[in-house]
Amino acid sequence: MSSSSLVFLLYGLTLASIVATIHGRNLKQSMHERKKQQLEQQSYPPPPPPPSRESLYLASLSKGTVPNSSPTKHHHSFVVNEELIVRHLAALDRILRSVPSPGVGH
Repeated sequence: MSSSSLVFLLYGLTLASIVATIHGRNLKQSMHERKKQQLEQQSYPPPPPPPSRESLYLASLSKGTVPNSSPTKHHHSFVVNEELIVRHLAALDRILRSVPSPGVGH
């Protein structure tokens, strides 16, 4: 007798959990549909189209001025002179060039 009541109890618990899960899913789905209907009833302007890849690339480039890196409150900016950068990189290339030590081979 106790085994049949145990089986009935397990069956009842399983059925209750399945029904609760299904009911919860239905509630969530109906809430989602209700919210979707409310949004459709409201008239919002259409969203702007996504920016093209080229405009994102151009927007990410610097505009010619770089803020001063000193910790002052003035934040002066200056125009980057590309010729100075090229000269600096050329000087670094000469400095970093591999040169044998004067003591090698003696």
